[in-house]
Amino acid sequence: MSVIPGLRLRWMRWTGALPKASKMEAKRRVLQEEYARFQEYRSSDAYARFEALQAEMERGDTSNAREYKSLLKSRELRKFQQQSERGVFKELEGRKELFFDDFDGSSLDKQRWITKFFWGEALLGRPYSLSTDPQCYTDGQNVRLSNGRMVIETRAEQKESLCWDSKLGMMRKQFDYTSGVVCSGSSFRIPYGRIEVKVRFHFQPGVYHALYLVGNRMSPQLDVFRTDPNDGRLVRGVYSEGELQRGGNVEVYREEEAVGRLPFSSEFFILAVEWNKAEVSWSVNGFPYMTRKVSFSGEPMYLVFASGIVPGAMPTGTAAMEVDWVRCLSPQR
Repeated sequence: MSVIPGLRLRWMRWTGALPKASKMEAKRRVLQEEYARFQEYRSSDAYARFEALQAEMERGDTSNAREYKSLLKSRELRKFQQQSERGVFKELEGRKELFFDDFDGSSLDKQRWITKFFWGEALLGRPYSLSTDPQCYTDGQNVRLSNGRMVIETRAEQKESLCWDSKLGMMRKQFDYTSGVVCSGSSFRIPYGRIEVKVRFHFQPGVYHALYLVGNRMSPQLDVFRTDPNDGRLVRGVYSEGELQRGGNVEVYREEEAVGRLPFSSEFFILAVEWNKAEVSWSVNGFPYMTRKVSFSGEPMYLVFASGIVPGAMPTGTAAMEVDWVRCLSPQR
């Protein structure tokens, strides 16, 4: 059961209660500017003097009472006290930004990202796909930066590539489609916290786009989002974990919720996931649509942006995922 069903989200959007991504960003910028002034005053000589005089008054020393009363009338002090009492900056003070990329450069930052799966980089030094995938993953040829955004394209083109087959092992195969993957596995991992991404998708039937988190054990996997290959207006938050059973079978536990009928193809949305040891929550433009009780071990997980094609689909056009920025925050204190 979702926290905010798709119908309610659409109603909120129609009435203006669901803010657009641009308004959320503008509000954050204003808050950060206010917080900078708040911090500046907190470290100022004027505030240090006020604290010293306040301590004197509490000890019963009234020799500087006139100066103390004068400082109490200060507009800056009153504003500072009001903001402190109301907890205006609770979200900013309770978190630390651990990772951020707005893709404003001319090329992908290779100190942060690799354009292949982590184990392809670590063990092979080159990209690979699965033999059951309709697409192969190229080493950056399907990833580009344009207008301050990272674009991952999935397109119809033949290419021979390395792939993993569960029976035959590593082999070469001819693929009819190519796509891209962008991964932080070599540079950044996070055990708990919050991930936010501003993104939109160019829909093509049969193609999905995703941002997920995974560790070295490959389970659990936490999808910040996964688009629906049959409906460009739907995204899903997904938590999944696999457990190897006797006989070699893998039992998969999965929690997911779809949210949509929103214009993800024409408009940017801010999709987020937040998790701790016992709970995970997904949101769109600041409003939660699913919360689940799950158990996390604290294994650091890395980010993977990837697009692909569901088996059996035969898309004819190019599909793209556009990422304006991605931000990783520490857990709320």
